[in-house]
Amino acid sequence: MAKKKASISSGKAAKSASGGPGKIKNAEKKTLSKNSPANWGVEAYQDRSHYDAVTLALQHLRNLTRDPDNAYRRACSVLEEYRGRICKLPGFKSVEVGLKEIGTSVTRIFAIRIIVSKKHDPTNPDGWIPPHIEGVPTDVLQECEFSQAAPIPGTKIDVAPSGKDGTLGGYVRMRGSKQIRYLTCAHVIGSTSASNVLQLNNVVGTITPSPQTMEKSARVDCAIVTPMPRAAGIQPISNGPNTAITIASATPSDMNRDGLVWKRGAETGLTYGTLTSINSGSWPIAGAGNATNQYIVKGRSPNEPFAKRGDSGAFVCIGNFVVGLVRAVNDATGQTLVMPLDYLANGTTPPAIERFDLF
Repeated sequence: MAKKKASISSGKAAKSASGGPGKIKNAEKKTLSKNSPANWGVEAYQDRSHYDAVTLALQHLRNLTRDPDNAYRRACSVLEEYRGRICKLPGFKSVEVGLKEIGTSVTRIFAIRIIVSKKHDPTNPDGWIPPHIEGVPTDVLQECEFSQAAPIPGTKIDVAPSGKDGTLGGYVRMRGSKQIRYLTCAHVIGSTSASNVLQLNNVVGTITPSPQTMEKSARVDCAIVTPMPRAAGIQPISNGPNTAITIASATPSDMNRDGLVWKRGAETGLTYGTLTSINSGSWPIAGAGNATNQYIVKGRSPNEPFAKRGDSGAFVCIGNFVVGLVRAVNDATGQTLVMPLDYLANGTTPPAIERFDLF
């Protein structure tokens, strides 16, 4: 049957060739204005019977199982035909083609999904949307705001404007303000001016360097980053069965136990190593002076280094305890300098950087 163009009218629906019912009740006429969205479910079939309308809808549903690509294209075509009128709906925000949702369940039915600021009273004809438009189901969704997912510890971060990169260690809670912050190395930030911390070109945090938020010295290399507002979910630093739960000091009994120390970094991922020193002497760092009183961790073998460049800032853990941050590496010897965190969190003579606990 040739399809006739739908017109905007609330008059009678012509009787179809099939002889099925095709009239609009008088009571309905009184409640539907000429341009009422409720009328769209009727006007599309003014040259067809109600029987034909249902038949078209059922045909669309059959196409979902037989030819979902065609059903999707048809839904898109109907959307474009009615987009102008849909955009004028009260509270309209956006419209798309997607799967219809019923309650908390997602169906496999393609629908015209109309996003509104607030769902309207279904008894108001001018705010009501028909269940089908040209046989394609509709779905009304209330607009909601999405949040950026919080970065996962042990993943890469980039810094602007310095252009440097490293690893986001994990989350800490500041003792004074009780606010959540990210932890990484100061040399990863690489700037004394306000900086943005990015992941996949999205800003996930900011830092304004000060004695309370960043320090780089012979003993300390640490920066505290403020997450962006509305960052969703705090991710733990995890090593399979082990999840870091608190900050602690490494002890002599922790040394020389193969594979005891682990870290998750942006460059080398999850690795294990052996703690060979818990109070190092003075070790030079290229272009950054000397580091003292650090931990030293050695990889399991030359082919299995504990860390590489790009892992700076990663949490270093013993079991469920965070003991430090990856600070520097020596590729030739396979050694990694680790800045002790307990000194910042619990030391008797800590620097000015604000105290924190593992979140």
